[in-house]
Amino acid sequence: NMASHSHLGTIIKNESWRLEGESAQLANDFNTLCEKFFPCRELAKAAVINDSHRYHIPQEQHLQRVMSTKQMITDLQELMEMNVVKNNEIMNTQGVSGHHNVPCPQLMTFELLTHGFGASALSAALNVVQTYLDEMVKCMTLQ
Repeated sequence: NMASHSHLGTIIKNESWRLEGESAQLANDFNTLCEKFFPCRELAKAAVINDSHRYHIPQEQHLQRVMSTKQMITDLQELMEMNVVKNNEIMNTQGVSGHHNVPCPQLMTFELLTHGFGASALSAALNVVQTYLDEMVKCMTLQ
């Protein structure tokens, strides 16, 4: 009976590794799709035109808001990256039990629950938002 539990544990572990590999590939594909096909420039142009009618604030103030948003997203991306790097170091040395030593242990839990897809997908989405905001800044400074 003990041998069957050990065999079952091996099967579960192998399936988890397979899922994590597939999740990493899906996240990578999602990132590539976002980079190549999400219409950041077109949406940014439309937003700048629409925002000029919708908001009654000076363009400099609106540009400052966009720049502040970019910085907040950058801060989030850096925190997530720092957490991922620290998670990898801990997993290689201490295993799951060391997860409390990372800046945000809940992100590690999220990564475990999503088999590695979650943070990568969020990172891809945040990269798209950053690109969109970069395009907004270009459109606003060219006006």
